[in-house]
Amino acid sequence: MDIPANYAGNESAHSGNAYAGIYCFYDVPSVPGILDYREYLQHHLQAPLVAGEKYALTFWVSLADYSGWTVNDLGAYVSRSLTVHPE
Repeated sequence: MDIPANYAGNESAHSGNAYAGIYCFYDVPSVPGILDYREYLQHHLQAPLVAGEKYALTFWVSLADYSGWTVNDLGAYVSRSLTVHPE
């Protein structure tokens, strides 16, 4: 994917020189296997979290220029396992 111009529109990175794009919801009933499709981002922490400490997780969200839909809830899930399946 090119930055800032790509198939989803034109968006500069909030900081740095890259970003990640995901489908939070994509519904194409006429295509088998694409009904209620979603994507998730995963990232390994640089160091283990410490019990009793407080942490802040922040992320910036921007709706793609060519998106026909939006979602009203985005969140984060922190897990001990390497593979996360939130559903």
